[in-house]
This record gives sequence, structure tokens and C-alpha cells, in this order.
Amino acid sequence: MDVDPTVEQLMLRDSTRAFLDSRSPMERVREMASTGNGFDQYLWNDAASLGWTAMLVPEAYGGAGLGSQGVVGAAILTEEFGRILYSGPLLPISVAADAVVRVGSEAQKEAILPNLVNGSSIATWAIADGPGGWDTGGIGVTAYRRGDGYVLRGVKRWVQDAHIANQVLVTCRYDDGVVQLLIPCDAPGLTRTTLVSADLGRCLSDVEFSEVYVSHDAVLGNPADARAQVSRQLNLAVVLQCAESVGATARVLEMAVSYARERVAFGRPIGSFQAVKHLLAYGATWLEAAQAATWGAVRAFADESPDTDYATHIAKAFVARHCPRIVENCMQVLGGIAMTWENPSHLYLRRVRSNAVLFGSAAWHADRLCDLLGLAA
Repeated sequence: MDVDPTVEQLMLRDSTRAFLDSRSPMERVREMASTGNGFDQYLWNDAASLGWTAMLVPEAYGGAGLGSQGVVGAAILTEEFGRILYSGPLLPISVAADAVVRVGSEAQKEAILPNLVNGSSIATWAIADGPGGWDTGGIGVTAYRRGDGYVLRGVKRWVQDAHIANQVLVTCRYDDGVVQLLIPCDAPGLTRTTLVSADLGRCLSDVEFSEVYVSHDAVLGNPADARAQVSRQLNLAVVLQCAESVGATARVLEMAVSYARERVAFGRPIGSFQAVKHLLAYGATWLEAAQAATWGAVRAFADESPDTDYATHIAKAFVARHCPRIVENCMQVLGGIAMTWENPSHLYLRRVRSNAVLFGSAAWHADRLCDLLGLAA
């Protein structure tokens, strides 16, 4: 949570937590994970009615009209998602919606945004072609001109929520540049393959494009500006993901502290032993730093600061490095029960470890930060 939240932000946090506690408790999370789908359309419709999908969309299209400041509300939501391990498609929808708002044509805005806001449609973003392919440096999927449209060939990897998406925003290589295309998921030649993931509550897919044809109307924005737009999309995805990770980590730390107070060994609570105190103190200290880095990046994005790229790389490099360690230490405090299927701590570890590599690992973001600073990686 932001270090200085407003009354409205606190109300959003509390109402979101109450909604998820009642509609998506841990039992429901496990049930959805066992189906291999992990998505409840009825719950998502209700969530959309609460304005979750409206944060980055102008009022003219049914949104909240908050502009870039809407990322603050979206980050509050994803932090609460992390606490309860809810896997709603808010992150990919927010990325796609913000891209359409920023560079989409009026026809694209009218056709896409209202349906994203009301929950009847889901969009996702396909960027990675392989390990480390989280920017425009190594794009493998290619788009070729055919008549007045484009033909796509190649495979995008680890696309979040592609299995339930109606549209996919694809970042492709075109000639010596980059073009982004909005493609319906039922387009001929488009195939989605759900992957086996360590994170049981989230579905990732490979999306294959086998001679997929789209008209010129599918182009999002000016291809000459595509690289800058992709950078913005990555920044937004990362700050929301970091908020989710710190939310998940905070919940596990709370569980470990509570257990350390209640579990008695050798006649006293285990939390009184120095070794346990050290693990919990490490968690509290580094979690606070991770929260600070995350919300610094959120604020930089919201204010459209020129330092947004720096802040985002710092946040991801820090969160991806420390949040999995904090959760692992908390599992040591929990002891043997953390090794059981019934205890949810392993589900939290799966989430933060998955987040640590999606949209770039700590090392990947550290290298990009060094490039920005003109330092050797």
C-alpha cells in the first residue's frame, strides 16, 4: 500500500479485500486451480461492476477518467489480488486498455474499451518470443504486408490469460521496425496452447500465429512510435506485477508472525527465539523496502515522470530478488506444515517465483538499468 494513502485509496483497499475474502477465499482459489482454468466469469462480471477494470479508461468509454493516475488504483487492486492469490485478468486488461487509450484510433476505442470495462471482453498482451524477450530487442514473430493488411507468423510465449481472452495485442517485427496489432483470438490460424505452470492459480499460454491475416485496421498506433509504446506497456505490467508480489509476500509474513506467536516449543513461543526473530526481521525489513520500491515506480508511472524507466527496473530487480527469499524464510518459520499441500504458503511461493521471471527477471532488469545508466552490466 502507498506510504501516504488517501481516504479513497483506503476505502478501495478495504472494499476489495472484503469482496475477495467473501467471493474468492483460499478454498475457492484451490478449487479454481484444480480446474486448470482459474477463472470465474460471474465473479469477474461483479468485479467489473465495482470499477476494477475502469481505472485506466476515460469516462467517455465507461471508465473512471483518472488518466495515468488510474495506475494507483490498479496497483492497490493487484496488491490485494496477491494477498488472496486471486488470478483475475486485471493486469493484461489494464495493459491493453491503456495502450488503446494512448495510441488507438477512435474506432478501436469505441469497439474495445466499453467491453473491457463492463467485463464482457478480455484482452491480453503477447510480447515474449523466448527467454529474455520482454522488449523490442529480440522479437521473433513477424508481420508481412499482404494487400492492405498483415500476415503474422511465429509463436508468442507465456501469454497471461490467453486461454480466456477475446483479443490479443501482439508486438511484432515488421521490416526493420516494430508494429503492434490487435487480433481477435478466433482469427483463423491463431492457436492457443495452455502451458503447465508452477503457479497453479494462473494460466499461461503459447499463442501460435500460422499465416494469420488481419486488416490494416488492426494496427494499434503509429509503428514509428511503437518502441516507446511497448516500453510504457512493459512499465505498467511490471509495476502492477510488483504490487501483486509484495501483497502476496506481506500475507505470508503475517501468517508466519502469527504462527511464531502461537507455536510453543521448549515451554515458550518460538517467536521468542533469536533465530526465528532474525528470519522475521529480515522479512519485515526487506518487504518494507520492496513496497517502497514498488510504490515509487507506481508514482513515477502515474506522474509520467522521465525517471519511470529507472524506477520500474529498480522495483522489479529488487522485488524479484527479495520477495521469494522472504516467503522461503517464512516457510522455515512455519516449519513442517509449510511442506504440506493443505498449507497455502507454497501457493504464495509459486506466485512470487512466477512473477520473478515473468516480464523480465531481476538480472534482466538490472542489466537494462545498467544500460540506462551507461554502466557495464
